[in-house]
Amino acid sequence: MGKLLFYLDYILSVLPTELDDSRHPIHVIKKGSGKTHHGDTVAKIWIAEGGKKKIEVEWSELPPDDETNIRALISMNWNGLIAEIELMKIRRNIIHDKFKDAKVGIKKLDFNCKRGMMAVFLTDGREVLVPVSLFPEIKELRKKEREDYLIMEGQFFSFAAISDIYSIADVLRA
Repeated sequence: MGKLLFYLDYILSVLPTELDDSRHPIHVIKKGSGKTHHGDTVAKIWIAEGGKKKIEVEWSELPPDDETNIRALISMNWNGLIAEIELMKIRRNIIHDKFKDAKVGIKKLDFNCKRGMMAVFLTDGREVLVPVSLFPEIKELRKKEREDYLIMEGQFFSFAAISDIYSIADVLRA
């Protein structure tokens, strides 16, 4: 999940599977919340139509004031959000082209295997141990923050506390 913007206790992000949607759906995620009936997502907002700004809430569980403020934040940062989504598409395409024939994916992460190491369990049964020091942003996370990760499409992972998205390629290169 590509993190685009932070607002109070919310993260505005886009799913890798929705990068090509011309309406550019933004998912609003409540940090540290219990699961709602949509998972951690508390709203889905479309931000474009026909290449032009059009902010429309598909559904929302946000308090009205927060929804109004997030809509205003999206409007003020619309050009930057669109540019960041386009960059995400470019990065995704580069990674996809490089690993298009790969059959292996990420199954889970574990930080309790050995001090200073991250275990990455792959779908083909392998376990790759990687020094956390190779990923400074992950190294800085507290234990609880490291446990709050998300695996996307089996090829990418990220953490709620940081905006970086890592790929299986990053792990295998380490």
